[in-house]
Amino acid sequence: MTQFQRDEAVRAMLLLNLDDFGQNKRIEKVALTVIRVVVNYNRFAHLQDEDGTRISETEDFKRLAESVDLDKRTMRRLSKSIKEKLSAAEFFKTDLERQDLRQAEFQHRNKRDTPQPGHAWPASE
Repeated sequence: MTQFQRDEAVRAMLLLNLDDFGQNKRIEKVALTVIRVVVNYNRFAHLQDEDGTRISETEDFKRLAESVDLDKRTMRRLSKSIKEKLSAAEFFKTDLERQDLRQAEFQHRNKRDTPQPGHAWPASE
């Protein structure tokens, strides 16, 4: 999961009303499913990485899902609900221009904030 995907997952969580998830209010289940939806959307719809691995197929994700008792059936049900709510909030745009702009801004911000070889951070006092 890239830093950009992490930031997008956080943005998606902020758009959701967790009260809408009824008895699935366990934040860990909703958060993992949001991560699944956002990362897979970024990999397959935005980056069009046909050979990419679905995040839910990785060992780390499987281990995390198991640790919070998130089974595949619950994850599919939550995914459907999350996708509907994020679509209603215009998180997914048919033209991916907004995501391109957010990614460019993210890369610019991180490049600016990353120390370059031969440069030192200002001394803190």
